[in-house]
Amino acid sequence: MRQGDRRGSEVEFLDFTYDGDVEDGRLSGGLGQLVDGDEGVPNFRVDAQNVGRRGYEWVAWKTDGVKPTDANPVEIGHHLISII
Repeated sequence: MRQGDRRGSEVEFLDFTYDGDVEDGRLSGGLGQLVDGDEGVPNFRVDAQNVGRRGYEWVAWKTDGVKPTDANPVEIGHHLISII
């Protein structure tokens, strides 16, 4: 899937903890914030975990100004090695 996006100059919705490959803005072969079990606080503009980043708990993508219903979806693929 592609890396998250920035919102202005103050908020970055990037997956900062991703441990896999990052190439040309795409994430593959690892795990990160979408599966860490942490839920973002409702107000993404605060630094709730005091890590120096607003929106740290969030990963999000822009629609480039088009209505969400008309935007291309973000593809997220999960490849499971085994199911317990």
